[in-house]
Amino acid sequence: MHMQLEQLLNNKAPIERLRILSFEMNIYLVEIHQGEFSGLLRAQDGRPQRFNSVAQIKELFSESDVRSAELVHESPYDEMIGNPPRAANQMVLPLQFTQNKA
Repeated sequence: MHMQLEQLLNNKAPIERLRILSFEMNIYLVEIHQGEFSGLLRAQDGRPQRFNSVAQIKELFSESDVRSAELVHESPYDEMIGNPPRAANQMVLPLQFTQNKA
């Protein structure tokens, strides 16, 4: 099951968990957990929707009810220097998506 960006923004149900997956520090994908749906956010052509920055994603979801958000960065450096990949090469940082409304 896929969810496109338009569908998600038109759907006002809360987003239980939003994970931003960071690749090479300039490509970001979004994984959504909402109700029974869990998966990558897709573009209209069916491919994963790509973003250029965390700020772009935060702006896009600024009006959405995001309950939990995190940035996930996997380090390729062990593989780059010939070491076997480790299970702990992932860094997860919590993000705040709510805004203080005055």
